[in-house]
Amino acid sequence: MVEIAFAELRGDVEVVADQARLAGRCYAGVVHVGDVFTAVEQPDGTGHEVSLRVQRIDFYGRDVPEISYGETAVLTVTGDGADRIVHRSILRGDAEPGDGRDR
Repeated sequence: MVEIAFAELRGDVEVVADQARLAGRCYAGVVHVGDVFTAVEQPDGTGHEVSLRVQRIDFYGRDVPEISYGETAVLTVTGDGADRIVHRSILRGDAEPGDGRDR
């Protein structure tokens, strides 16, 4: 498995029911539409289990299928734990290797 991570950096997380929209940066791996984050790490170091699937990646006004380490984007995620995302949270998960994930 390959670690994936995305950090919320802008501070204006939009949460409606089980969906969140957040702006930030890919911190590890390559994040694809369809990937699932399984943990959210809070700024104070505490963590929570979640199950948040990436539904959309908005990369400077365009929908893209993936973002790589260091790239910034707006993610739309859905699932259990969307309400746990706050400013400077880090979403973490594991993905299958391949499809450029080890870049």
